[in-house]
Amino acid sequence: MSIGLMPGSRLPAHCTSMGRTLLAALPEAEARVLVERSDLSPRTPQSLTDLAEIMAELNRVRAQGFAVIDQEVELGLRSIAVPLHGNRPVVTACPG
Repeated sequence: MSIGLMPGSRLPAHCTSMGRTLLAALPEAEARVLVERSDLSPRTPQSLTDLAEIMAELNRVRAQGFAVIDQEVELGLRSIAVPLHGNRPVVTACPG
């Protein structure tokens, strides 16, 4: 694996566990708009690129309370992220 993320690094939200967790915390219509405006080019053969599949995955993340990706950003890389909530019912952080 060659993934080397530094502070300020950017990856597409739709194919990362942290991004999916944050997108799933938004109202569905708002998440859809953000995904529609995104470059959905695949990063690996496993990357989800179809809007309907991505939205279904965001619904799954909402239901299970965490996101897992398997080789969607880089071959050989798996990650998991969970939402952290503060005193209000909004996601305040997303360790992944």
